Amino acid sequence: MNKLKSKWIYKSTAIYALVLTALAFKRNSGFYSWWDLGLIIDVLNNSIKGMLFYSNEFRMYTTTHLNPLMTLLFPFHYIFQSTYIILLLYCIVIASTAFFIYKTAKLYLDENKSRILTIGFMIIPTVWRTALEDFQPIALGLPVLAYLMYKTLKEEFDYKFYIGIMLFLFAQENAALVLIFIGIYMLIKRHWSNGVKTILIGIIWFILAVNIILPALNGGVYANSGYVFLQMRYGYLGNSIGEIIRTIVTQPIYALTYTSLTTKMFYLTQWLFTFAFLPLATLIAIPAIPVLASNFFSTDLVNQCFAMHQSVMLAVIMMISTIYVCRKKPVLTYFVLGAIIISTVFNAYPLFRQPIDKDFPCYKDDFRFVDNKPQTPQMYPEIREQLKKIPKNASVVATQQTYSFFAGYKEVRTSRFIDCYREDYVLIDFLDGENPDMFPDQLISELSKGYDMVYRKQQFFIFKNKGTGEVCV
Repeated sequence: MNKLKSKWIYKSTAIYALVLTALAFKRNSGFYSWWDLGLIIDVLNNSIKGMLFYSNEFRMYTTTHLNPLMTLLFPFHYIFQSTYIILLLYCIVIASTAFFIYKTAKLYLDENKSRILTIGFMIIPTVWRTALEDFQPIALGLPVLAYLMYKTLKEEFDYKFYIGIMLFLFAQENAALVLIFIGIYMLIKRHWSNGVKTILIGIIWFILAVNIILPALNGGVYANSGYVFLQMRYGYLGNSIGEIIRTIVTQPIYALTYTSLTTKMFYLTQWLFTFAFLPLATLIAIPAIPVLASNFFSTDLVNQCFAMHQSVMLAVIMMISTIYVCRKKPVLTYFVLGAIIISTVFNAYPLFRQPIDKDFPCYKDDFRFVDNKPQTPQMYPEIREQLKKIPKNASVVATQQTYSFFAGYKEVRTSRFIDCYREDYVLIDFLDGENPDMFPDQLISELSKGYDMVYRKQQFFIFKNKGTGEVCV
């Protein structure tokens, strides 16, 4: 019987991975994928050609984020050059997080309650939506974060713990902030030596990443911009991390109300409600502070969307915190599952996808199911046949929805940062939202100077270069 119980988590994780993968495949094959997945495929295409982390969109992908863990994908892409293989690996990694959630639950709870909370984690909208939201490199660090918190609660700070730290930091630069707070928790629990080392590793890596590595690598449209997101999302608070922290501490009302305080409180309440407010009862939840803070004070309101990938680390932190609280009153696991189910229905059902106010952009591109979104997926069988006619040795300007289709092609980018077209083929979807700022007829007229229209389906066009040179619009 014990052996059968021990196999449950392996079977459940495998089924979860298969479900996520099947949904991800269906979305991609129907052209529901968006820009982020195409960008990752573009970076992988260039990396296996020797141009590490190079992007045809804005030169170096590492000008926006530092994700060394993505190098683990290079050999798979070199062998298969398939978007589906990347999606498969991505979903397997995310699903594997459930294994460490279960292992943590088993430290304190019986088999049934451990299963309840593991299943609860699997259905949290932020987790499965991140798996289906194209490809977000930070998600590669989710199982490692769960493992680090598991080891922290077990008070096992061996070499495996420090290997986990390295892998977690390599997921994305902001992982260092979460690690620092894991170290602070260790200090609170009087693990002085390991706590200090963990904090120092986090601080040193964050400073290196944000102040040295990312600014040194930035270029293209982000040239000389330092750490891009510092000014893009937090510039109103200051020009450096020190200034930003000082403004938050000395002018908290200004910092909190620069964007909607109502939106922030709704976002926080959603997270606390999902776990029956139990994370408030334990200090193991403090690694959530930097994630909440970075989302709270961001001017990009998508950061304050419950089910978006910017918050996915909270799912791990708060679930493990909830498990720790339930150790004293295991009956609370049923209340947590109920709260998670309510939260899932609230966030997944289309009626509740609407924002709190008309300007709040949560789920604005949620799976392209909304009526006023691009209709390309409805035409994908015919469009796919046309895309197959484009030779692999061609350079392509893709639409956002077709961007990830061109794995292994000579050169691919979108119209997001384009002023001049020189590629062999140009794809335009006038419901894309990232085309040059001009009327459709005007853009078609300009492109016709150097391109022939070879296909049209409603608002979707394919143009082929006449060989007459570059066309600027």
